[in-house]
Amino acid sequence: YSNPADALLAVSSGREFEVILCDQQMPGMTGTEFLKRLDVISPQAVRIMLTGNSDQQTPVEAVNAAKVFRFLNKPCPAERLIAAIDDGVEEYRRRELLNSTAASANTAEIARTEILHNMGHELRMPLNHILGFSELLRSTELEPDQVKEYADIIYGSGEKLLNEINNLIDLATIRAGAMEVVRSPVSCDAL
Repeated sequence: YSNPADALLAVSSGREFEVILCDQQMPGMTGTEFLKRLDVISPQAVRIMLTGNSDQQTPVEAVNAAKVFRFLNKPCPAERLIAAIDDGVEEYRRRELLNSTAASANTAEIARTEILHNMGHELRMPLNHILGFSELLRSTELEPDQVKEYADIIYGSGEKLLNEINNLIDLATIRAGAMEVVRSPVSCDAL
């Protein structure tokens, strides 16, 4: 686009641009101003700027304020420009991968927190049964039938607690890559 306003409209149309190439000297605004506005519309686009200006402030401002990935002086040989664009595309893809990885890590952390919360509840409930019914056995004169009933509740809660702890250990073993995978036919109806 020869007009920066038209370029901003094109970018804001929803079409994704991996690399944006602009000149510092453009009609109506500088390249730095253009790229600052672009950042609001398309923050993920990699920016390359060309300039014929030789002052030191322009590239510093472009890199710092407009997030320019590569700054090229004119005249710029075609092979150098093509190499800069190729580098920009690679940078865009690296950023996308990084963002995707960060999102996956965040999702995994949310899942891990939820599992720990749920496991905390699953561990506390049988432990409270064990402690509560043990206290009743210790502090109350009970009929033999009641003792057996409370002992059965304590035993069942202990089994549940042990099962949950074993599940946690299995999960840690799987995460560490130390559990052997055994493949075998399974009946879907039985599951």
